[in-house]
Amino acid sequence: MKRHRIIHTTLALLAFLPALCTPSPALALEPIPQDVTAFLESSKPSIMEFERDHTSIMLPLSEEAAEPDIRAAQKTYYVSYDDGDRLTIVPSDEWTAAVYHGTTPTGTATAWRDEDGTLTDGQSTDAQLAQYLTQAEDSGSDLVLIHEEHAWFLRKDGMMTPLNEAATQRFPTAVSEQDFLDTLQPIFDETRRLTREAEARGEILVGGGYTQRADHKQTPARLAAAAAILLLPCAAAILVITIRRKRPHGGPRQ
Repeated sequence: MKRHRIIHTTLALLAFLPALCTPSPALALEPIPQDVTAFLESSKPSIMEFERDHTSIMLPLSEEAAEPDIRAAQKTYYVSYDDGDRLTIVPSDEWTAAVYHGTTPTGTATAWRDEDGTLTDGQSTDAQLAQYLTQAEDSGSDLVLIHEEHAWFLRKDGMMTPLNEAATQRFPTAVSEQDFLDTLQPIFDETRRLTREAEARGEILVGGGYTQRADHKQTPARLAAAAAILLLPCAAAILVITIRRKRPHGGPRQ
């Protein structure tokens, strides 16, 4: 009887081996909804206005008058809390695309779907991320954002690779997804604690441990910069990038 059990177990394992040895298929990028694609195309006037307001965007003379080209849109994933208050990576209702003028990357365009289904646009001057998006199109990787820091990462095969300057300030080199989340957990927890304490006093956290009254006028840019100051040592570097990110309910759950 014992010998029969061994034979049956061995045969079962042999039958299972082909499944273990079969390489898993590459991840397929989620199709971009048609209304999102159309919305990104329709946001070109806003993109051009944004570019005019930011003198850091310098184009070759041959491309100065070129209309923005929207390329390589991809779904964005957020670092957020799960139901057990542990950090995880979750899909969002945001899509990010590269913005080019001719052959020159100038930044990114964002479409974000609100809870009522309304799409809202956003822009950035992150040309480095734009270049990545076009190079990595159809690579089967996920685009992950630490929302408060405007830090972008590529997630593929269990590894997190930093894509822009804000990301390399937090993680200079690629790390495993688990190490990535474990490192961020105490930072997110402390930020959430300070935010809740300020809210309980009727105040709003404005960065650096300072608060102000909740009835004080707060613009989206101010709030985004305040969160960045708490999390990122070089927050000033991303202030310009966050000015046009109009997301009333977006980002990780507090």
